[in-house]
Amino acid sequence: MFGINTILLVTIFSICHVQSMLDENCPVDNVDFETKVANSSIVVYGKATETKLYDGSDSTFFVKFRVDCILKGPVINHLINITKAGRVENKTYCQSFSVGRGHVITFLEPDPLHFNDSKSFIPTDFVEIQFQDNVTNELLANTCNLHQLLPFQSTASIADACPIVSTESKCIHTTMKTDLELTSSSVLISGKYHHGSEDIRSKSGTIQVDVDTKNGVNRLNISILLILMTVFVRLY
Repeated sequence: MFGINTILLVTIFSICHVQSMLDENCPVDNVDFETKVANSSIVVYGKATETKLYDGSDSTFFVKFRVDCILKGPVINHLINITKAGRVENKTYCQSFSVGRGHVITFLEPDPLHFNDSKSFIPTDFVEIQFQDNVTNELLANTCNLHQLLPFQSTASIADACPIVSTESKCIHTTMKTDLELTSSSVLISGKYHHGSEDIRSKSGTIQVDVDTKNGVNRLNISILLILMTVFVRLY
């Protein structure tokens, strides 16, 4: 029992110490939300589940993070690792990733040491945003081009896991491109490929084939064949 209490006290002290160091040495992040989104490859909604200081550092740490919803970027793992968080050399802002404080929106980039890994990331040079119901919901509603994607291994529904995003009128596209142009296209019809050399346009956005042109060619060939047969019969 004494051992468990000691571990808990050390953990709490470590978290408080990191937070204190960050508060003393990090500038306030006044960058607006849309700028953070625009300058981040990945934006996720979720929770920090564990933090651990790097050896020899009192303010740079490793984070285990649970992704509940992806608001920008590709599908990534449900449980991810965020490296080099906190106060990092050559970066302006610091992250805190406080465990047990609820959901945050965090801004990420692929970890350059594990670029093709869907579970290893580094923070973009912004502070994460603590989710505060009405305030954060309004930010998300007013920020365009966000989406709602579930991470790999998630068993939740989008309605349960994701906040509502990009719902304001300015975010709804009122015009759509309906013309489809294909040059030297290949179109699959009835299991066979048909190659066309002319542009094909469709107001509905679907692919159309100029059947009349091909029928006209066929009728011309038949007419020529009939004329030749008539001439042949008269000669003989």
